[in-house]
Amino acid sequence: MNFINRAISHSFATVRYKRGILLVVSPIIGFIDSAIRKLTDYVLFTYKTVKYADRVAVYTEPREVIYNFYEDKMFYKKLTMYNSDIKKIVKINKVRMPLPSQETIDEYEKMAKKFKDRLGKSLMKEILAI
Repeated sequence: MNFINRAISHSFATVRYKRGILLVVSPIIGFIDSAIRKLTDYVLFTYKTVKYADRVAVYTEPREVIYNFYEDKMFYKKLTMYNSDIKKIVKINKVRMPLPSQETIDEYEKMAKKFKDRLGKSLMKEILAI
């Protein structure tokens, strides 16, 4: 397991312990170790970014991750919801998500830097101990 996957694994353990949500961004899902992917519940596949005159939106395909441990395979099931207008259960194919405000991005970057600094220090101690 490489350094990045060890960091993600450590983050998963921390977030699961605190009952939080962990968002991992990767250009290809295969970059994330299969042992870590087995711990995921949902993924959002980004397939398009659209720039409007006043905003930017990202289109995603949300999927529930189902791991079949008998065959050691991952399946990505479309999410469903009840649509009360037509009184049917429908599949969710696409979700349009607006980008966060600049203020939110700045606050996130401050928090992420603190977290990454702490994580880097603890991982370096762990790696050097090996």
